[in-house]
Amino acid sequence: MVKGGRFFAPREKRPVAAVYRGPVSCHYCAESVAHLMRKSPMKYKVHYLGPNEDHDISPATLSHLDVFAWPGGGDDENKDYLKVQGYTEAIQDYVKGGGRYAGFCLGAFFARGPKSNQTFFGLLPEGSYTSGERFQPGAQTSSTNDTIVLTDWTFGSGPKKGQTVKDRWQYFQDGGQFHIDKNVKGAKILGRYVYTKDPSAVIVPFGKGSVGLIGFHPEADQSWYDDYNIVNPQNISVSVSNCENGRIIAD
Repeated sequence: MVKGGRFFAPREKRPVAAVYRGPVSCHYCAESVAHLMRKSPMKYKVHYLGPNEDHDISPATLSHLDVFAWPGGGDDENKDYLKVQGYTEAIQDYVKGGGRYAGFCLGAFFARGPKSNQTFFGLLPEGSYTSGERFQPGAQTSSTNDTIVLTDWTFGSGPKKGQTVKDRWQYFQDGGQFHIDKNVKGAKILGRYVYTKDPSAVIVPFGKGSVGLIGFHPEADQSWYDDYNIVNPQNISVSVSNCENGRIIAD
């Protein structure tokens, strides 16, 4: 690769994104996030980064992206992070320099945990962190099983900006909720869990960039539901999340 060359094809008119695919990402999670981003209003051109892909995560590969997304994975963020901690500095520098990070489920936990030894990628300001929704008093589910939960969604952009759609069922598996320190300026809460009113989707400024986090799985297609015999009483193909959450990393 010559200095100044591009790792990916020219952008043309479409924004460019990459999704991590490799150890600690769950089966089909990366592909589902990539599909969601391609079909989002932004219509991203999506690549994969990881140790077994054509290109791994590095300052050079990240520098070509409008958005970098980390998909869902296992249930032990502490153990899983040890396998990918070598990416921390590159991801931090990318966001601080103006990049956008989109964390889905495990990717949201990796932004920052509640304990001093759980800074993980360190993508949230001091006093802000992700913790498990199932542990919250009154949570709709206290199980780690795959299920669906009710959420409210407030559009952050587009013709419906500011409007809230209530009581949307979303695919959920031990996802996070987000604590945003009161001193953080410019943070947006786009989604909330109906039962607890805890934030389920947020955009938080970080350095010159931004961090979009979501606790449920807007990327879940019909195959996810079929695998666990889950029925969504609403049409998932036109759910708020599948239409709008592609913007969570663009607002």
